Amino acid sequence: MTLNQIIGNKERTSRIDTELWKKMNEKYSKINNTTEEKRDKNFMQKIKYDENGKPTIKLTPEEKTLIHIPTQKEYDVLMQIYDAGNWKWGGVYKSITVPNHWTDYNNQTCIDIKDNMCYYCKSNYNRKIISIQEFCTVQKINQDIINQLNQYYDKHYPNRASKG
Repeated sequence: MTLNQIIGNKERTSRIDTELWKKMNEKYSKINNTTEEKRDKNFMQKIKYDENGKPTIKLTPEEKTLIHIPTQKEYDVLMQIYDAGNWKWGGVYKSITVPNHWTDYNNQTCIDIKDNMCYYCKSNYNRKIISIQEFCTVQKINQDIINQLNQYYDKHYPNRASKG
């Protein structure tokens, strides 16, 4: 099964699944010339929880870089990561998961790697563009963190607008 087939399967839930994560890690393990286990041991960020039980993670902004988000599933995962990092949309929006901006540009959607972010159409900007997999590697986010975020958001925000 190809990565596109996994991402494109409409029967799967909005959560990024273990098989998809494994495929993404395999691709980037080859690029980084390291194994998945070694990278996870050396680079795994620890998720923390605030006094209300909300997961929190530390995110590092990258100026003049965008994340290309070609699917609703990847958008959903990124919004959960940004919310756990306490990053918000620029402007009047109070929630990272509302509204669902992926529908504006669909598979051409790109998003800033910073707080007070904006979203863009991929073809309109001459900035460095990376994938969500590259973003997660740089931010030291692995499948365990994604799973914990999925559990929290599925329990506390089951009807969130960005959920695919």
